[in-house]
Amino acid sequence: MADGKGKEVLERILDNLASYANFHFAAEKTEMVKHKYPDYEAHRGKHQAMLGKVGSLIEDYKLGKVTLTHEVSDFLSDWLNKHIVGTDQQYSSFMNGVGVN
Repeated sequence: MADGKGKEVLERILDNLASYANFHFAAEKTEMVKHKYPDYEAHRGKHQAMLGKVGSLIEDYKLGKVTLTHEVSDFLSDWLNKHIVGTDQQYSSFMNGVGVN
């Protein structure tokens, strides 16, 4: 983005984001269900919201929204700082407590 090439790589970023989100959330779901994570439904709801946002970003890209590169950057930052560092840490602590590393 800083080099003015955000639009050139955005489609690839969005495709990778959608693929990774589906993979990541499916893997988490498998482990949460298997080990009866008590906050599974709330966590699943957050995943559904994030997948919805990814879908919206892809749709906006297809519609040619100009400011989308900043929205994708903000989304990725939020995912890292709020979901992975925050919400997933609770899940991680639970899994460690039941013997899953």
